[in-house]
Amino acid sequence: APDPPGQVTGLSATSPAPRNVTLTWVAPEDTGDADITGYRWEARKEGSLIWADNGTVSGSERTATFSVPAADGGSEYEVRVRAVNSAGEGEWSSTATVTITPEPAPPPAGGGP
Repeated sequence: APDPPGQVTGLSATSPAPRNVTLTWVAPEDTGDADITGYRWEARKEGSLIWADNGTVSGSERTATFSVPAADGGSEYEVRVRAVNSAGEGEWSSTATVTITPEPAPPPAGGGP
């Protein structure tokens, strides 16, 4: 019978645009003798004790994107990913940290002098 997959490695997190986070990772070497059916990722704002389930992608994917509240621009987030197969979920990857790109400042009111 298959086992849950091994640990995801090589997790990287970037914030290429305001409020957006892009994750990339390497599939586990140990698939548990079953196809990887998907990946689940979680995120939390630094200092929070609670991980929020941020979504899933199919097993063929090695990247995911999500967005955070505008108020969190400039904040640090921690993220982690794990693989899923028919036997269950693998252990979480090592945590990656990303600083959220802030929204651009609004133009000054009145358009100058």
